[in-house]
Amino acid sequence: MGALFIEMLAEVEKLMDRGEHRTVEEDAALDLMVRLIQDYDEEHHPLTDPSPHEMLVFLMEQRGLKQADLLPIFTSFPILPLSSRRCWWVFIQAFCLV
Repeated sequence: MGALFIEMLAEVEKLMDRGEHRTVEEDAALDLMVRLIQDYDEEHHPLTDPSPHEMLVFLMEQRGLKQADLLPIFTSFPILPLSSRRCWWVFIQAFCLV
């Protein structure tokens, strides 16, 4: 990361710490710097959308679950082919509600 990027992050942090005590000019500067940082990140470190399987594995890891823990959720759904992206997304949405 470039020095300017690091400086901008530090300045954004300072301005965010000021909270509601920022001036109109500081708010405008903060908005601009945040937009520039986001643009830099998107250009230099693009994120790809995870596959449904990757999302499910991530959610399971975050919650400390094993495959056996998912049986009650799976058995509450009608039979859908697991190769179907729709099936995975419906399952993930239900999983997030648990």
